[in-house]
Amino acid sequence: MVGAPRAAVSGTIELDGARHEVTGRGYHDRNWGVGDMKKIIDRWHRGRLYVDDYSLLFASVLTQRSQGGHEISPLMLARHDDIVLSTGETILTEGPAIFDSVAGRTYPEWAELEVSGSVELRLVVDKVIHAHDLLDDVPVIRSRLIKPLVHRLVGHPGYFRFESSFESTVHTDGGPDKRGGSTLHELVALA
Repeated sequence: MVGAPRAAVSGTIELDGARHEVTGRGYHDRNWGVGDMKKIIDRWHRGRLYVDDYSLLFASVLTQRSQGGHEISPLMLARHDDIVLSTGETILTEGPAIFDSVAGRTYPEWAELEVSGSVELRLVVDKVIHAHDLLDDVPVIRSRLIKPLVHRLVGHPGYFRFESSFESTVHTDGGPDKRGGSTLHELVALA
């Protein structure tokens, strides 16, 4: 559920003992459900991008093969305050895999999302802001002796937050409307 797809936010942060008043654009979502996510979810991509006149939110969630290997791919596109597209018919294509030693797994060099005849989006990873081997969250598994065995048994669950360049094309009645910029998005891979 996305409670606030695009919002004006303000607050205070403290860095090195100095307080700073900040303002900007914000986003808030919430994962709902009960159960063991790693038994259900294989991986998800999730992100949003903002330009002056458009807001685009997307996700692509793939369930484990044991759960049918279903892919759910919602996308919402708004122009100013009007939602112009809300669909689950998004096609995600991933680029070549790049290995990250911190997460102990790969991530795609780029990702493309398409809703045929409506919108195309290409994200090119410029920087891995955060990479994390999720097994490091379990203290007993961090051992150099145990971790390789657990990797063989459960895989390499990992988390990535990316800063990416994007190019988007929105197909309007007036023709293609192209935008570009930089945005954040994430990949969580549990298998």
